[in-house]
Amino acid sequence: MKKMQAEKYQANLGIGNPTFFKYMNMYDHAFNILYDSLDIGFHNADWISYPMLFLARHSLELGL
Repeated sequence: MKKMQAEKYQANLGIGNPTFFKYMNMYDHAFNILYDSLDIGFHNADWISYPMLFLARHSLELGL
């Protein structure tokens, strides 16, 4: 795998300290990524409905 491709999949967890608002938005952003993948036909709704509900729930809980 080329270096540019490998960096795309590398997560730098623990580096930096996101604010609570950014942390909440990470769940929202992940939800939107899955939702957009339905539009391009990358996933079937049956396969990602539970992960989307999980992300939506946690985003809402953090926002309360």
